[in-house]
Amino acid sequence: MRALAPEVAAYVDFILGTPGLLRHQFLRRLWARHQRWGSALFRRTVERAHRYHITSLETLERIARLLLDDPALPEPLVDPELERRPAYQEGSLTDTPDLSRYDD
Repeated sequence: MRALAPEVAAYVDFILGTPGLLRHQFLRRLWARHQRWGSALFRRTVERAHRYHITSLETLERIARLLLDDPALPEPLVDPELERRPAYQEGSLTDTPDLSRYDD
């Protein structure tokens, strides 16, 4: 499976390093999905699953369906002046969450 793409190889390494997961069974089922979905959809699904540290086959299925429904998700439109609005300033009293684990 590692030979399919660098993204797939990275996800396989992530799965093999996950404690408590039935890793070999998971990888066999993952390979079955590759044969069903085809290389392009499989690569995109696994890339997204690795980005968010997904270890559930059901979630992988949902990601694949999402990518099939809308293959090019548009970037959300965000007003560049949003942080300067008074309502935003009032609501910024909480600590900013650490989302650095998703920056890979």
